[in-house]
Amino acid sequence: MAARTRKEGRYDPSSLIEGLAVLMGLQAGLPPLDFGNIEGRKRQKYFAAVRAGMDRDYEPMEKVFSDVIGRTLGARARQAVR
Repeated sequence: MAARTRKEGRYDPSSLIEGLAVLMGLQAGLPPLDFGNIEGRKRQKYFAAVRAGMDRDYEPMEKVFSDVIGRTLGARARQAVR
């Protein structure tokens, strides 16, 4: 099943990548990862990291996932305090 954007109905590879990342995070004992605010420049960096990973340069993707995991855990901690 191909992921599609809401607006255009076109295939959106980022949805598939994010879905796989959420599953891997769950397997590692993390809560579902929040990719919600990857927009604008962050989205450009995200796609650049994916392209770099295809060339076996994983450092940019490590940074992206470190940020996503940190944001997800921070949001979860704030919810627990309420």
